[in-house]
Amino acid sequence: MISIIGGAGFIGTNIVRSLEKKYEFRVLDNGFNNSGYLEFEHLEIGTASNDQIMNSLEGSDVVINLAGHTRVLESIENPSLSFVYNVKGFFDILMASRELGIKKVINASSGGAIVGDTTPPIDESFLPKPISPYGASKLCNEAFSSAFSGSYDMDIINLRFSNIYGKYCRNKESAVAKFIKQILNKETIHVYGDGNQTRDFLFVEDLVDALDCCLMKDQLRGVFQLGSGTPTSVNELLENLTKVSKKNLDIQYISAKNGEIEQNYANIGKAIRTLNWKPSTPLEFGIEQTYEYLAESYK
Repeated sequence: MISIIGGAGFIGTNIVRSLEKKYEFRVLDNGFNNSGYLEFEHLEIGTASNDQIMNSLEGSDVVINLAGHTRVLESIENPSLSFVYNVKGFFDILMASRELGIKKVINASSGGAIVGDTTPPIDESFLPKPISPYGASKLCNEAFSSAFSGSYDMDIINLRFSNIYGKYCRNKESAVAKFIKQILNKETIHVYGDGNQTRDFLFVEDLVDALDCCLMKDQLRGVFQLGSGTPTSVNELLENLTKVSKKNLDIQYISAKNGEIEQNYANIGKAIRTLNWKPSTPLEFGIEQTYEYLAESYK
């Protein structure tokens, strides 16, 4: 049994629907970003009691944690959100897993937010220098993972997600989903900065493949960067969206905000070597699939 916390959201829905014939899943979620495709048991990490978490995870062989507060700019305005829902929430999961004898825990971490504004490509050896409370919370979780692996012989894996996009993203507010929804609603697209800032966009089906590799490997632990390995500027992303949508985009550039990373993409060599995994989806194809999904859901 695999318990997937935050499993009713964007990434969780893709994982469960792609792998449900291969594994048995228990979906746990607070319903806040529910994609609407999966039934789930209610659990809100960060505020749930130890007894609630223990009852929810009992009988699990593996725990996948996708839950938490993910908005960088909101974390700067209210840093307690990152502490309660990311740090305390994940620590509670580790404690419950230890008490229940669950040996494998896979956690959604972050790449660029942890290493801060540094020269890419970033890899697992980079010195952490988070510049937002969100990034600091993910770094805390990686530290606790290392400590629990070393102290209690648990196989804890932190997957540093890049910018993930794809279907089931109706409630997602990251760049690709947000821009597409603005196009479909005929709204102005607001870009912070000049649009030359780079990100690493990974199609969600490639992410699911990487997670499946982690599930199949025994005695795997540590941190892995997951991305396309290729930098894409926001302006390049908008060019792709123009091609796919066949629309003239209304773009407004506004001042960049503190805490946002300027240049970021991942060195995924460790994941390629260790997981025997490699992303295979070209950006334009992934954008087209995501656009078609959202266009259909807006009908």
